[in-house]
Amino acid sequence: DDSGLGEEVTGAQGQAGIGELMESDAVSMDHLYMSMSLLRFSVYIYSHDGVGAEAHLVSVIVSSSLFTDGSSSNRLRMGWFWILDRLKSNSNLPRCQRLLLHSQLPKSAKEYAETDVYSPAIIEDLTELGVFNPDYEGSGHLADIQVALLKSAKAAEYDGEELTGFSLKYSFEKVSQVTAVNAKFTNLFINWNPDAMSTFFEAKTELLEFQQEALRAYDQFSALEIRQSSLTKVQTDV
Repeated sequence: DDSGLGEEVTGAQGQAGIGELMESDAVSMDHLYMSMSLLRFSVYIYSHDGVGAEAHLVSVIVSSSLFTDGSSSNRLRMGWFWILDRLKSNSNLPRCQRLLLHSQLPKSAKEYAETDVYSPAIIEDLTELGVFNPDYEGSGHLADIQVALLKSAKAAEYDGEELTGFSLKYSFEKVSQVTAVNAKFTNLFINWNPDAMSTFFEAKTELLEFQQEALRAYDQFSALEIRQSSLTKVQTDV
């Protein structure tokens, strides 16, 4: 069920351990912090008659911290993502769902399909949640990835027993540094419709062919321009 925002899926057990080590000021302190955020990135590809597709990515935050002992922490958080298909079916079959691919949205895909208002309604719902406010701290509903480089005492304190996914027991007591990666992902939905997917990939092929034709035409135009410039130079010299 993709209805509602729900609760974020818990990540690896080592997440708390890394956080405690990176925030501990007994060993070191952070001396450089950088953060970049993207509220919304949208791509629209439509023809003059309203046929096309669009993709949206909302709330992306990248942050990085450097500590005095050489340790570092990098984090990527992404909120929501969806691809909307407004292409016409070659077989003219009725379409009940236009969301081709999407993350967990404020409402279920079925609710957006009932009104046939997708992106404007989704953005409106996210706006009501305060996602586009200047003081919004970001969301990891789509993905939350943290990469930490632990050195010296922090590497020795990192608990190898938290690595429950490995058959071997790891000990970090004699190493100078540890790179810990914790990735947390939530649901990603694909509304598989064979006819819609066929239409989508055909449109992709046509777009790539158009790109190739445009590049060839540009090359021919450039070659012609160079040739005319050379002829003009020869006539001037004569």
